[in-house]
Amino acid sequence: MKKAMLHLGCGRTYIKNAVNVDFFETKYCDQVVDLNEFPWPWKDNSIDEIYMLYFIEHFDSAQLINILKELHRILKVNGLLHIQCPHFTSMIALTDVDHKKSFSVTSFGILEGNNYVFPKALFKKELVKINILLTLPSENKYIDFDFEKTDRNIGAHPLMRRLLRPFSFIFQFCIDLSPTLFERFWCYWIGGADEIIYRGKKV
Repeated sequence: MKKAMLHLGCGRTYIKNAVNVDFFETKYCDQVVDLNEFPWPWKDNSIDEIYMLYFIEHFDSAQLINILKELHRILKVNGLLHIQCPHFTSMIALTDVDHKKSFSVTSFGILEGNNYVFPKALFKKELVKINILLTLPSENKYIDFDFEKTDRNIGAHPLMRRLLRPFSFIFQFCIDLSPTLFERFWCYWIGGADEIIYRGKKV
């Protein structure tokens, strides 16, 4: 049976076998939806997988809480939520004038419940990972992009990416050993990290 998949805030990327959704009609978009308006047009427990790539940083706290509630509502139990967003030390985290939030690996702990926003868990974490370099579509092992419909750019700061590339494997290994220590003690020594990937299953 074919999975029901959504790619919300698709921008200039296109995921195969998904409904690619954005605020405005473009050549990358299958469905135009104002994602600031709730409830969203999808039924309860109707979606198997949701992908949001560099999307959630464009919303303030109140909007983001509503978005998380909607994600939980429309996903099936055990449905997959995949998020990629700038790490708080990224050069684009808050320098983009349209970005309203920045994120740490601890930011997604709110989804596991036992807090004042979500007393009950919404999602069970499968992965939270800091990447020293932004994951380009051609490098993304989690997502099947349609490259004929995707703008295969080289990232926001291509020169910096080329300079960091020879050292990125060493830095990435050290970050993976302890993301918490990276954020607390040495993240700024190397100029920060580009992104966070979160993957969780609805509970």
